[in-house]
Amino acid sequence: MNYFSIIFTGTTLLSLILFSLALKRTKTKSALIKRQGGLLLALVCLGGISGLFFFFDDSGILPKDYWSMAAAGMVMIAGGMIDDRFNLKPGWQFLYQALAAIIILAAGDTINHIRLPGWGVVNLPGIINYFLSFWWIILVINAFNWFDGMDGMAGGVGFIGFLIIFFLSLTPLVAQPQTAAICIITAGGLLGFLFFNFYPAKIYLGTAGSGFIGLMLALVSIYSGAKVATAALVLGIPILDLIYVTYERIKLGIKPWRGGDRLHLHYRLADAGVSQRTIIVLMYGASAALGIAALNLQTGGKMIIGILLIVVFGILIAGLEKFFLKKHEKEKN
Repeated sequence: MNYFSIIFTGTTLLSLILFSLALKRTKTKSALIKRQGGLLLALVCLGGISGLFFFFDDSGILPKDYWSMAAAGMVMIAGGMIDDRFNLKPGWQFLYQALAAIIILAAGDTINHIRLPGWGVVNLPGIINYFLSFWWIILVINAFNWFDGMDGMAGGVGFIGFLIIFFLSLTPLVAQPQTAAICIITAGGLLGFLFFNFYPAKIYLGTAGSGFIGLMLALVSIYSGAKVATAALVLGIPILDLIYVTYERIKLGIKPWRGGDRLHLHYRLADAGVSQRTIIVLMYGASAALGIAALNLQTGGKMIIGILLIVVFGILIAGLEKFFLKKHEKEKN
């Protein structure tokens, strides 16, 4: 654990120093605030992982995993930067996300088994595991990207997610110290970033940063089937939020990928009068609670928690709908 503590502390300090220098050296600061925060974060994380891979023979990171991760990560960074600059259409966004996912799958990193209550480990046929893995990566990237709507929210939930998967990777069931190292490096980079991204933010993730972190969360979760369920719980609110917003937009006759509305849960809570800091703390607390529960539960317990989360999310959305309906009626009268 001392080994991981040193890595975490070193990456956090490096991240803090680089962001501090970038803010001081940027005169207008507008470029860093709008575009480069996520880019710098991604480069810190990739740099830390690269240093571990090249200079520590006992890192345990396989060459195929490192090169596929680096290539897919660079695709997400480049695609995100172009998207931030030119506001790409959804088809082009999906294209570079799909390319990153295919690079990961080509390296053989897929969800090759799942655990079912009463059945144990169920190995998946090749076509199914590639199909599930592809759409899992796409789902996590977009859920994380869509959740980046308030200062510090996506970064904080991502930080919690990497910490939870870090601890899971060190359990006897999973026993993947190399995955733990990747997680703790990325968590350290995010912690340094959060010092400047928490409300009121001086820097932002941007599409390049949110896409990269989403990709990394999806990737470390599929290194072992046991981590997919855990990641799904930690990211349960962003994933349910994406599903809910998509459904509402389709119902309203709006294209699902069009933004600019106030349908996301965090916006609805803000419109209901909840402060931004409170919303962020609630999201952090819920993600941490779900992650800790996942660490201490078997597959059946995780499924029960997941069902409860869906029910609570639905009740919360229904309650907010009634609140706004009553508010609208009062204003009308």
